[in-house]
Amino acid sequence: MPINLTETHKKALWSVLVILFGVLAYTSTLNRWLDQTFLQQVDKKGNLYLDAALERSIYTFAIVRGLNGVISVIQNTQVSISPAGVGVSLAAGEILDPVNDLLERFSWVMMLSICSLGLQEVLNEIGDWLGFNVLLTMAMLIMALAIWIPRFGIFNFRFLGYRILVVSLIVRFCIPIVAIASDKVYNLFLADRYTQATQALDNFKKEIKDTGLVAPDTQKAADDSVFADIKKYYQNATDIVQLRAKIDVLKDRLGDYAKHIINLTIVFVIQTILIPLLVLWLLIKIVNYFFVNNVLFPTGRTFNSPT
Repeated sequence: MPINLTETHKKALWSVLVILFGVLAYTSTLNRWLDQTFLQQVDKKGNLYLDAALERSIYTFAIVRGLNGVISVIQNTQVSISPAGVGVSLAAGEILDPVNDLLERFSWVMMLSICSLGLQEVLNEIGDWLGFNVLLTMAMLIMALAIWIPRFGIFNFRFLGYRILVVSLIVRFCIPIVAIASDKVYNLFLADRYTQATQALDNFKKEIKDTGLVAPDTQKAADDSVFADIKKYYQNATDIVQLRAKIDVLKDRLGDYAKHIINLTIVFVIQTILIPLLVLWLLIKIVNYFFVNNVLFPTGRTFNSPT
């Protein structure tokens, strides 16, 4: 025998279901259930990207600071050779000034990128809690009230509940969506550029160290013999030729290394700043379009429980 429910009974049943859903959201049970669905992959991919991107940023920052330190040592060291009493001064660090200035500015970009990724990780944790435990629970309570009192004066509880529901979903999945979008862009367009640039800068630091431009001062016993003067003259002249050759090699390759620094700047600005801002802007535009035009919930509707 079919059970005929009155409109009041239907509203009471829907109220119980909506409130129960809100309780599940508030107690994090809903989050645990979602972990068993395909949405788990959204969170997992987002977390993996944030961890990998933060690790890349720290690694790159370490390379840049190490290279900056090596160049600073050279800039503060003057290589002096005096063959036969004629002073020759080679300020080797001067040729590295443009690259060092670029590195110092790039280090600020890296600090901003690291802070951006760290902030995204924190916001991801906040969104996990705020999206469902707070906003979704609030939306369910308001929608339960709207079943009985759709409007009160200028307040439309039904629309308010719907809007908070949409906002709760955006807050919950915003950062994972941003992370997945950034990961796709990185893998498609930026990964090779990043790998080549970091390897080049690492090799650059090794090349600078291998030049021996910063040599320890050694004190030897004085030898005033003519043979010793000739030997010293020959050795210093040879050192000058070798040092000038090494400096010329560095000068020829400075443009390439500057290009690699610029490429890294492009990678991290796009990956950690532009893509997150672009995705957030698109999400806000989409939500605003739905709200302004009432695409999801036309204004002419009233709440009716399905029969």
